[in-house]
Amino acid sequence: MDNNSTQFSAGLASADEYDLLADRAAPDVAEMKVRSARKSKYKLQEITADVFSQLLLQFCSQHGDFISNLKLQKLLYYSQAWYLALHEKELFPEPIEAWANGPGLPEIYEKYREFGHRPIIQDCIELSVPKKITKHIEDVMKAYGHLSSYDLECISCEEEPWLGTRKRSGGNNDSVIPSDQMKNFYKLRIDV
Repeated sequence: MDNNSTQFSAGLASADEYDLLADRAAPDVAEMKVRSARKSKYKLQEITADVFSQLLLQFCSQHGDFISNLKLQKLLYYSQAWYLALHEKELFPEPIEAWANGPGLPEIYEKYREFGHRPIIQDCIELSVPKKITKHIEDVMKAYGHLSSYDLECISCEEEPWLGTRKRSGGNNDSVIPSDQMKNFYKLRIDV
């Protein structure tokens, strides 16, 4: 009987061992606090290209899709262009440049540069935005989400906002595609 009680008590943690186990568990509690703090709410006027790129990545992750940096650049372009056409104002304030491989945003490209042509894999931050933005993401993804990076590059490089900017700039990569050109071009394509 003493052997059994010794074996039984050997399975219990001493006070010192308990403290050690509690210390090991502490990062889990801290991680939960960080995760809950990473749920962010944004008002319409607070949307930036970085926030919107995270929303696109969140949408793709929730739907089992992965996108590359190149595809993200084009989806940001089409999101901005259609928002301008539909709402007569910018979705986010950062300018979009006419690069050799289509429209791009330097700060977003740099942020995800390490992924190269591979899918962007990251922990998604849960973002809460107005329903108007959520609906816009759904519409953009229905129209363009099924296309490959290459398809989006080819399509965007055949359209006037990119073509005109590249022509006027002599092919410089840092030339900004004017918002009014995007708005006017896509406004003509709205189904009435």
